[in-house]
Amino acid sequence: MNIDDLNEKFIEEAAKREEIARQKCGHRPGRFQAMARQQGALHAAIKLISTKEPSEGLKKLYLCQGEIPDAHKLSIEQLYIEFAEQYRSQFPDLFPDDVIQRARAKLPNK
Repeated sequence: MNIDDLNEKFIEEAAKREEIARQKCGHRPGRFQAMARQQGALHAAIKLISTKEPSEGLKKLYLCQGEIPDAHKLSIEQLYIEFAEQYRSQFPDLFPDDVIQRARAKLPNK
């Protein structure tokens, strides 16, 4: 697997989660997809995660907790953590410790 394959896989999984969020609580994320097209999916995720405040998408997912138990698991932050666990050994530069820690800090029970 190369970085382009990994980015494509990340986008595909993000799209699946976005569709669930759209169906269950009307959340229509758009910022990530626009950023992913411009910068690549993982670089876009890193940029969103690296901000001090939670992303708008994550805030909206928290508001949907009544509709979707554990709605935060649909977030880019959660997806990034999952990809880090699976692909960090192959792509260590895409999964630095500080970004993983920020992603975890923005999610409950992490």
